[in-house]
Amino acid sequence: MSKTSMNDKNLKGFFCAYMTAILYGGCTTVASMVMKGSINNVTLLFLRAAICAVVLAVVVFWGKRDNARPWDLYLRTFLLGALVYASQSAVYFAAVRNNPASLTTVIYSVYPVFVPFVVGFMNRSRPDLKTMPALGLAIIGLVLLLDVNMENFSVWGTALGILATVGFAVYVVLGSRIRRDGEELGPFEKTMCVMSGSAVSFCIFGILTGGLKLADAVPSLPGVALIAIVFTLAPMCFFWTAVSLLGPEKASIPSIFEPVSGIIMAMILLGERLTVLQFAGIAVIMLGLMFAQKTS
Repeated sequence: MSKTSMNDKNLKGFFCAYMTAILYGGCTTVASMVMKGSINNVTLLFLRAAICAVVLAVVVFWGKRDNARPWDLYLRTFLLGALVYASQSAVYFAAVRNNPASLTTVIYSVYPVFVPFVVGFMNRSRPDLKTMPALGLAIIGLVLLLDVNMENFSVWGTALGILATVGFAVYVVLGSRIRRDGEELGPFEKTMCVMSGSAVSFCIFGILTGGLKLADAVPSLPGVALIAIVFTLAPMCFFWTAVSLLGPEKASIPSIFEPVSGIIMAMILLGERLTVLQFAGIAVIMLGLMFAQKTS
């Protein structure tokens, strides 16, 4: 591959990765607002996944009947969604309910730190840590971003946030390895299968526990649809495009930008205001991301 082609590939990949970070960053703020209503976590997670799955199924299958589709890859990705993605999503939304939105976003956004360790563990090799100093600098910026947003700090919510963060790193690495003879699913197909698996998992869990209460969710449906389409479906498709172009480690780096997007969203929707320290944190995050990308 020529240097120009490689640069174009990297540019497209990082564009998709940053679009992922921008959209995911707003998810926590919008979700915290929606969860102030009567909808519970299980119903929210089921509807979110089901909406994504149905929309993408229409896109993937509409007018295209192909018996040669890689159904084995569909099944493996479906199981990834049902077992891994659904589990970490449940833990993440539990963290959102127990901690301030900005704090949960910050914790979740450090998952790129765990990705090299997961890759090294699965490869039975030493993790590639060359981007760690730059990511460490970005994490210092994240700490500055927290500033006064620790007033509703919850140890339980923070523990859940860390667990969800590690779970997402595992999900990313496993998802990047689902292929057959060099063939892998496109971002629409992969997201459709993940969200289908997640929807089935939450539906079964909700029925067995009595937690699936669709009638209570009716007033919250517009917010749930917004979370599903704008803050879940779109960033997931962008993310898997970035992973296919850059690999899981490089594609994960821009995720540290998510809190910046989240705080801007909180300013718009919740009337929060940035302090001088938070502005400094944004500058440090951007500097760390710049160095991390150059190092990678």
